[in-house]
Amino acid sequence: MFRKPQTFVRVDGRKYRINPDFRIFAKLESDVHRDKLNIEQVLRAFYRNDIPDNVDAAVERLIWFYRGGVEQKAESGSEQGCAQVGYDFEQDEDALYQSFMRDYKIDLCTANLHWWKFCQLCAGLSDDTPFRRLVYIRTVDTSKLPKEQRASVMKAREQCRLGFDAQQQPRTVEDYEAARIAELRKAYEEA
Repeated sequence: MFRKPQTFVRVDGRKYRINPDFRIFAKLESDVHRDKLNIEQVLRAFYRNDIPDNVDAAVERLIWFYRGGVEQKAESGSEQGCAQVGYDFEQDEDALYQSFMRDYKIDLCTANLHWWKFCQLCAGLSDDTPFRRLVYIRTVDTSKLPKEQRASVMKAREQCRLGFDAQQQPRTVEDYEAARIAELRKAYEEA
């Protein structure tokens, strides 16, 4: 029921201790947005400088971990897959910090927080927190809002626009995740 978050992965039958810190994966996402991903650096941080010899398998386990310990599934058509992605951990760092302090009394600057727990806590933030408000403003379907509210949201959307070219970014959570994984694989192949 409540599974203990992974602190190791198995690659080719060998158990590797990992660093599950949320900062590694938040930085990974931000670096991918900005075309600054250094896959060797990510692998070294994740595998605590003990990168498996089978680097292909090591990358696959890293991706598995990034996905929350879930194997990639065929298209599910879930409601979550239709939602737009409207955040950037680097750009939204202050809003995320404020939101975690307010809802959970967790100081993200000093927290020892597992990536999976971090993702669960992000998903559970109150709708009125600064981070969730930013995501709402960036992703709400304005055509379904009353006219007066639509203008207000469009103005706010301009003020909190993501710093990278959002037009070139995937539109759904599923597409976003697939793009991050593709970028990770591409960076590995180029290294």
